[in-house]
Amino acid sequence: MDYIPNAFARDLKTSLSSFTVGHLKEETVGDKAFLDCAFLSEVIFPVKMTAIGAEAFKDNDNITKIIIPASVIQINEY
Repeated sequence: MDYIPNAFARDLKTSLSSFTVGHLKEETVGDKAFLDCAFLSEVIFPVKMTAIGAEAFKDNDNITKIIIPASVIQINEY
């Protein structure tokens, strides 16, 4: 299964405000994938997404919108 790991560079974490997974192969958001993305306010996942890892959005106080499709069958601990 493909996944989105905690792969954002530190400088991107300070400027990333919106993230949309569209035509990628990823089915799972990895643990701590969006850790410390301080300015992240919106995340939209594709219909084929199936799982969200532990602490995927930890320390993201500015998120106002997350679209999680019905295909997600597992969301691990915050």
